[in-house]
Amino acid sequence: MYRFPDVNEPPTKLTISGNTVPENSPNGTVVGILSSDDPEKTHQNFTYDIIGPPVVPFVLGGADGKTLLISGTIDYEVTPYINISVRVRDSGGLSLERQLRITVKGQYWGVVYTILG
Repeated sequence: MYRFPDVNEPPTKLTISGNTVPENSPNGTVVGILSSDDPEKTHQNFTYDIIGPPVVPFVLGGADGKTLLISGTIDYEVTPYINISVRVRDSGGLSLERQLRITVKGQYWGVVYTILG
C-alpha cells in the first residue's frame, strides 16, 4: 500500500470567542480568545498577529498570545464597532488572514434632573 506524504496545509478557520466589549472598559479587559483550525490539527502550534489597521485599541496577550485585550480608548459614540485584521500562522509557516468585527456596547448614563427653586 502506498502512503502519500503529509503535505502542510494552511489554517482553514480563524475565530474569536467574544466580540462585544463595553465602552470605557479599562486596558487589559479581555475581549475574546482567538482559535484556529488546520487540517493537521494535532501537529500544529498557532501564532497570531494583529495586522491592521495601523492603530487599534487592542493587543494580543495572555500566556499563549491569543487573548485579545483592550489597550486603548473604546468609545461607542466615536465608533460602535471596530474592524481588525488578524493573521494566524501554523507551525509550517502557512497563514490565514481574517477580518474580525468587535462591537462596542454603549453605556446608558441616565438623565439627571435638577429642580430649581
